[in-house]
Amino acid sequence: MKALILTDNEYKTTVYTSLYQQVIQILEQKGYEVTIKEAGRTLHNCIGCFGCWVKTPGECVIRDDMTSINRLYVNSDAVIFLSPVVFGQFSANIKNVFDRLLPRLLPFFIRKANGSTAHPLRYAKNPQVYIIGYGSGLETEDIQLFKDITIKHHPEIITGLYQRVQDKEKIENLFMQKYIIPPLPQVPVPDAAGYSARKTAENEKTEFRRKKVVFVNGSPRAEAQTASASFIARAAGLFDDSLYEKETIQVRKVSQPEEEKVFDKIKTADAVIFVFPLYVFCLPGLLTGFLRDYADFVKTTAQGQNSPFVYTVINCGFPEPYINTEAAGVIKSFCRHTGMKFRSSILIGGGVMITNAEKAPPVKKTLQKLDAAFLAMTDDIQTAGTEPPKDVLLKANFPVRLFFFIGCMNWKREAKHNGLQIKNMYDRPYSSGSAAPDREPRY
Repeated sequence: MKALILTDNEYKTTVYTSLYQQVIQILEQKGYEVTIKEAGRTLHNCIGCFGCWVKTPGECVIRDDMTSINRLYVNSDAVIFLSPVVFGQFSANIKNVFDRLLPRLLPFFIRKANGSTAHPLRYAKNPQVYIIGYGSGLETEDIQLFKDITIKHHPEIITGLYQRVQDKEKIENLFMQKYIIPPLPQVPVPDAAGYSARKTAENEKTEFRRKKVVFVNGSPRAEAQTASASFIARAAGLFDDSLYEKETIQVRKVSQPEEEKVFDKIKTADAVIFVFPLYVFCLPGLLTGFLRDYADFVKTTAQGQNSPFVYTVINCGFPEPYINTEAAGVIKSFCRHTGMKFRSSILIGGGVMITNAEKAPPVKKTLQKLDAAFLAMTDDIQTAGTEPPKDVLLKANFPVRLFFFIGCMNWKREAKHNGLQIKNMYDRPYSSGSAAPDREPRY
């Protein structure tokens, strides 16, 4: 039997050392041949190109250590992730590994037992996966969020938390009680027609200053016209130029020498709006690393720390907007750790379909609600109300079967454009098994 252990080489704490030694001992006692891989900053971030689906099926187009990790993952009987709990989720380096394991999935859609959407597995045989989060003095909110992220969306994965040597028995069992998290209920959306920009008497009496708003585009994709970019452009158009000074930061384009200058813009803003796609039910690894570095920046520049309002707009490629809930929780945790003031979220299901079909009647209604949510955001920034806007859940009002069918056809069309046959999309490059599926998904 073969086991693969994946760790983060930046978080070798005392707690980690104890956990690491125990896991190695347990696996060797069970007769596993153990391979260890460390993830660090040298591992390239996922760029969201989907080449592993439509160009080189089953293989990442980026050639670095993830090629070896993907091969080891597929051919292991057990895979164990050891990750520090950071802002309630995985560390940036481990999250990047999860993002770049995308080649083990197919681009099509399936319905899970709980009614939510997922991508099917590429290989018939897959390892048993264990995720063990570790840390000392973890906040209760971060512990619960880590459970929600790992257990809610991955019931087939065995998950545990390790905070002290006394947790040895828990790790020996490699088991944790599974939590059933109910979906976030739909909340009412503010009325766009009834909105009017408020210029209160207090504002008129004091010296006027335009509020500084920073949009942070967390999409890893290189294309300028992503769903995140479209949502930012739409929101920025609703922020009155006479009231707001607006700037957009593209995380993908921020180099390390520029980070301090960029971070200072966020630190001194009145409001920061994080806009990003969902990757593996959470933040993209690229954005996770950006938040990690910003938190380190805040620690070294604590004096005079501003506390901007924070909002988030999260888009997932599945129809269900509530799937974004835990990612919003990570932004909330980030705000707690950095002294920022989290206000509200806009959670969007099927965002690409919304941006590609803006003129379709069902989408027009969704966009009206989205505009209303953005206007409520501007109102909140101006008035600094005691109660933040309600979280808003939005989705394209298409039947799920139609959503699946259109998505499937788009992936096939892109693969054909790259010179592939449909059967090539099911290739299994890291296995000697048959490349052809038993049957093609039908919608």
